[in-house]
Amino acid sequence: MPRRRVTLRAVTRLFIERQHLARPRATTLTAPRLRRFVEDVGGIQLDSINVLDRAHYLTIWSRFGPYDRAWLDRQVYRHRLLFEYWAHAACLVPASALPWWRRAMLDYKGRHTGWSGWLRRNAKMLRTVREAVRSNGPMANGDFEGRRPAGGGGWWSWRPVQHALHHLWMSGVLTIHSRQHFQKRYDLLERAMPTALGVEAVTAGEFQRWHVERCFEDEKSELGLSHFEVRTYRSLIRHLRITAVSHLFLAKVHHQLSQERGEPEAPDRLPGPNGGERFAQSVAAARSGAA
Repeated sequence: MPRRRVTLRAVTRLFIERQHLARPRATTLTAPRLRRFVEDVGGIQLDSINVLDRAHYLTIWSRFGPYDRAWLDRQVYRHRLLFEYWAHAACLVPASALPWWRRAMLDYKGRHTGWSGWLRRNAKMLRTVREAVRSNGPMANGDFEGRRPAGGGGWWSWRPVQHALHHLWMSGVLTIHSRQHFQKRYDLLERAMPTALGVEAVTAGEFQRWHVERCFEDEKSELGLSHFEVRTYRSLIRHLRITAVSHLFLAKVHHQLSQERGEPEAPDRLPGPNGGERFAQSVAAARSGAA
C-alpha cells in the first residue's frame, strides 16, 4: 500500500476541531452549547490580566461570536452551570464534573503538605474567616482587616486572611459565590451550591483515572471505536497513536471519495465533534455516489 502524505495543515485542523474552532462563531451561544464546549475542553481559564477583555470572555467569543456577558455571568454564578475551581489553573469547570472535583477538594489538605506549617500557626484565622462568611454571607478579601506580611512582595505575598480564603476554597469549605470588578466573593459551598454536599465524590483512584479516560474516550468516540479496551499505559499510548493516525487517514479517504463524486473539498477537512457516526455516514454516502 503506498504511503499517504498527511499535511501539517491537516494535523493543525485536528487540534482546532477538538477546541471547537473549526467553525468559529457559526452558532449562537446557548446554555447546552456552553455546557458541551466546557465539558469538551475541560475548563475555561480565568486570568487577572486584562488588556482587551478578560480571558474567559474572549475564549467564549472566539467560539460563539458576540453574546451577552451578563447572561454568561448568570449561567455561572446564578444557575451554576459552571463553577470556579483550580484545574490546571483557576478555571470555570462544568458542574457535571463536580463528583471528580469534590475528590480534589477533599484531598487538597492531604496532598498539599506545604500548608501544614501555615495551618498550625493560623488555625484561629481559618475559624474566624469561616465563621465570618457563615454569619455575613458572601465576602471578598477586601471585607477583612489585616495587612500583608512585612518585607513581602510578589505574586503570593498575600495577607493571612487571603491565604485562609484560598485554602478554604481549595478544600471545598467555601466556593466563589460571584465576582465584583473581578474580585472574588466567597460563600459557603453548601449555601452557594446547595446540591454540592449531596454529590458523592469519586475515589482517589477514580479521580486519577478520570483525566486519562476523558482523553481516551474522546479519541475513541471520534472514530466510533468505543468498544476497544486497554489495560496498560503502553496499550493506551499505542491506541492514542492509532486513533490519531486513523483519523487523519480517514479524512484523506473522505477527501478522495468526495473528489470522485465531483464535490472537491479542502484536503485538510476533518470530521466534526461526534465525528465517528457522522463520518461513517458521509463516507457511505460518498462511496454510494462514486459507485
